[in-house]
Amino acid sequence: TDSEEAAAELTQRVFQVNNIIIQELSEMEKEDLQGKQGKVLFEKAIKAQVNELMQTGEVQQVYMTSFIIQ
Repeated sequence: TDSEEAAAELTQRVFQVNNIIIQELSEMEKEDLQGKQGKVLFEKAIKAQVNELMQTGEVQQVYMTSFIIQ
């Protein structure tokens, strides 16, 4: 985030962020996440949707910390 206030807001919105991620993934095929470009597009989509929710500041970057396809 771009500020401590935005970080605090994001912490309170974790349930909404999780919902956004689940909804976004439910619309995707595993091929959509293949390769670097697919992951970058997913991160950008999550960032844009989370920033629509934010009222204080914004998310600067979304990072994937693990990746498993079943």
